[in-house]
Amino acid sequence: MFRAILERELRVGRDRVDQMRIHPIHLPEANEMVHFYINDFDRVRPFYDYPPAQKESYQDRYKALLAEQNRAQRSALIRALHAYNRRVNAHSAVGENIDLLEREDSVVVIGGQQAGVLTGPLYTVYKAITILQLAREQQKKLNAPVIPVFWIAGEDHDLEEVNHLWLPFQLGRLTFGSIIKAINQAKIKG
Repeated sequence: MFRAILERELRVGRDRVDQMRIHPIHLPEANEMVHFYINDFDRVRPFYDYPPAQKESYQDRYKALLAEQNRAQRSALIRALHAYNRRVNAHSAVGENIDLLEREDSVVVIGGQQAGVLTGPLYTVYKAITILQLAREQQKKLNAPVIPVFWIAGEDHDLEEVNHLWLPFQLGRLTFGSIIKAINQAKIKG
């Protein structure tokens, strides 16, 4: 489903993604670190290389990446990415982006999402579109290829991590088995 949505967006035209408006919503921070990262960055500055709210941060990071001595072996990466994407019949835009990695001045914006019970597929789509938008925005500002990279962490085999979730109220631990039981009971009643 996710791939079909992205392919449709690519067919319709790359400019349509730029038309999507993202309106921030304010949720209570889960912990002090998040609060300070957003509202008082100086208190957590020792843990981060670049302040997230400063526009110069992207330019500074770009310059630092170009100066790196230990750059990735791009040719090996490009071969591996093309081989993999041929097997999964990737969209032609994916191949074009992989080819852009050949340019020494190219960089990537990378993000991903582990499939989750409560966020649903739309959250993953929003995150992918955000990566696409950020890559386009920074490509214009940096005047260099910025390649969007998004992965879905769908190969997480840690059953102990994903077989339950904790809810912040009296229900406590909700297990995969109890979810299946509730679904089956709903089918019987419905």
